[in-house]
Amino acid sequence: MLADSYFQLSPPYQLDQAYTKKAVEEYQAFIDFFPKDPKIDEAEKNIKILNEKLAQKDFQSALIYERMEYFKAAMKYYGSVAEVYHDTKFAPMALYRKIMIEMNRSLTNDAVSDIGMYLNRYPNDSNAKEIHDLEVKLTSK
Repeated sequence: MLADSYFQLSPPYQLDQAYTKKAVEEYQAFIDFFPKDPKIDEAEKNIKILNEKLAQKDFQSALIYERMEYFKAAMKYYGSVAEVYHDTKFAPMALYRKIMIEMNRSLTNDAVSDIGMYLNRYPNDSNAKEIHDLEVKLTSK
């Protein structure tokens, strides 16, 4: 019930996400302490919803930093989305944008590493062909 309360208090992604993070913690604690409870499926579904919101917040922050040309900060946030929220819809977009910044900033080694991760995790993403072509171009040099 505590996790559900925090879930209800979780604001839109643009606002402070302290309640969202607290809800995830409480749902995870519930899952850990009561692994056979019938409400586990609902708790896991709510964690996924909350993680999408947290990923969207970080992704939007990265976009703002990118527009302001604070590329290190943008790459940090994109990387965070790709690592922490790798199972959300924002992760492939974040990793794609991080790779594009790395290419524009001539960070080829970092780009090659992230390209490998991207193709391994998201082979069916809409940008996968473009990323694969970029990998072929970079590795054929």
